[in-house]
Amino acid sequence: MSFNQSSQDMMNTMPVDGSGNNGVSGSMHNPQLGGASRDMSTTSEVEDLRRLVHSMMLEISTLRASAQPTQAGARLVSTRPALFDGTVEDNAVRMWIMQVRDCISLLELQGCLSSETEKILYAANSLTGSAKEAWAIERTKLERTFNNAASPELQRNLYQQLTLEGFLEWIKTEFEDINAKRKRQKDYDNCVQGKRSVGEYLIEFSKFAERIEPPIPEDLRTEKFRSGLNREVLNRLSLVPDEPQTLRGLARFADKIYSRYLEDQAMERASKPMQDRPKSSKKGSYQNQGNSNQGQSNQRMEFLKKCRRENRCFKCGQTGHRSSSCIVTVPNERRLTLIEESTQSQGNGQDRS
Repeated sequence: MSFNQSSQDMMNTMPVDGSGNNGVSGSMHNPQLGGASRDMSTTSEVEDLRRLVHSMMLEISTLRASAQPTQAGARLVSTRPALFDGTVEDNAVRMWIMQVRDCISLLELQGCLSSETEKILYAANSLTGSAKEAWAIERTKLERTFNNAASPELQRNLYQQLTLEGFLEWIKTEFEDINAKRKRQKDYDNCVQGKRSVGEYLIEFSKFAERIEPPIPEDLRTEKFRSGLNREVLNRLSLVPDEPQTLRGLARFADKIYSRYLEDQAMERASKPMQDRPKSSKKGSYQNQGNSNQGQSNQRMEFLKKCRRENRCFKCGQTGHRSSSCIVTVPNERRLTLIEESTQSQGNGQDRS
């Protein structure tokens, strides 16, 4: 609607007086009442009214334009990837992944998807058939791993690892790679702690373990997790008489050991400049005492390893029972001596015989 037509319609709707004039009273154009000066005043009022109408029509047009989406925007919202049913023929996986990336890129331009979780749910909504069933199983496993996390920090780290690219990589591995099962087993077998924290190692280990079919028994999973801990943790873990038997318990205990190891390393680095200074005889005696304590620690580690290997009690050194049921109450500093004496006496008896 043009401005001239709108203003004319508005003028036509104004009341009509006895003289036939539209929009104003009869006194405005009655020469007997106003004369020439009154006519000029009426013309000015009409012009002001027209400008006001024009301004209002422009404002209405602007509001209507902002309230309605553009034609291009409407096409972007309706764009969706094709349904994917899990077929691996004719590059179906690769083509579907390309469509998902293109659609999500368009939606990101509109600000419709703001988080990785929303992107994953958007892409998963286009799955059907066997692909949808496989994703339902995988999602259940992820939720179980999240709920079994030892602490809120581990849950937060696990949540941050959920990305669209990770989801698309899972789709590619699950439906495109014919050796997917073999690859999952290899990932599980090669999973070790390395230089990571115990919590980070647990998250990745649990993720790989959940993908193995049939499910791995708890005791085998715990033993595999233990073997993947780094050397510093394993060395200190071997000194523990009764270590936890569950995966979560072992992970918490190993995390404490690793944290203590990092603290010891930091203290050792901080004390290195002090060792470069000239040492008095008194400091030398402390150093000798430290070396002696280190030797005892190494010796104790060897005996505990031997007890573990020969199924001996960690408290008294005898066979036939575990340390948890041992009735011997000996201070910690004397246990090593008793184990030495017990082992040596048994060895001497065998030599004499």
